[in-house]
Amino acid sequence: MLYSLPGTLPPQLVHLPNLQEIDFAYNYLNGTIPQEWATMQLKYISIFGNRLSGNIPDQLGNITSLTYLDLEANQFSGEVPAAWEVS
Repeated sequence: MLYSLPGTLPPQLVHLPNLQEIDFAYNYLNGTIPQEWATMQLKYISIFGNRLSGNIPDQLGNITSLTYLDLEANQFSGEVPAAWEVS
């Protein structure tokens, strides 16, 4: 686990086809969540405790393999994507 990492979340992670877990918790990352991540077969995403902002991409709801998602303690705006609502 990395701490105090500055910069933005890398969209280039899509070039790692076997990657299943992304953990960038407790860093100084800013910007948005790359929409490219929605094309990956991720099981775990933790970006807790950063400075990410903007809207949460609707496309993340298309990751059917995802079992854990932690977006807490960031500066996101807007609503949780409607496609994520449990009926």
